[in-house]
Amino acid sequence: DNAARFTVVVNNVTNRPATSLPATLTVNPLSTVATPSISPNGGTFTTSVSVSLTCATAGAVIHYTTDGSAPNSGSAAYSGAFTLTQSATVRAIAQKSGMNDSAEANAAFTVNQVPVITLQPQSIAVTVGQTATFSVTASGTTPFTYQWSRNGIAITDATSASYTTPATDVPDNAARFTVVVNNVTNRP
Repeated sequence: DNAARFTVVVNNVTNRPATSLPATLTVNPLSTVATPSISPNGGTFTTSVSVSLTCATAGAVIHYTTDGSAPNSGSAAYSGAFTLTQSATVRAIAQKSGMNDSAEANAAFTVNQVPVITLQPQSIAVTVGQTATFSVTASGTTPFTYQWSRNGIAITDATSASYTTPATDVPDNAARFTVVVNNVTNRP
């Protein structure tokens, strides 16, 4: 049916027909490039995920991006696997040399980073009756949860990035304060 030409004749009681100009039908062939496969097809992962791109069309090349930009702006033609260490949407386009058509696939990945303490609590010297404030800084996927401990025993309601002791007394001398930082990875 490709390139078929259609016309119509319109007539009425005058018996003086009018013929339309021809209209051409263009039929595009079905895609000859298979949709690329992204494996795994998205999901949530801890720390990193290895992503494989394949296409069932022999000779097809996959162009991909992980940041939403057009394929090949910063990424090369690719077929194989790569590692994501942060959340991204992978867009893969399979093309075959000499063909005008292509096929596309998308997959969204959430990569949660385990918490890493980047600034440790510092030792503090205070005078009896003063308070001491300890703090911690962490990197990784937020939000974080915190649990402070004194000499290995969890302190009730000490669940923020800093902890201030009550007024100190002589028995508090040499007490050791630690904190456990956790997040959605559940790998403190």
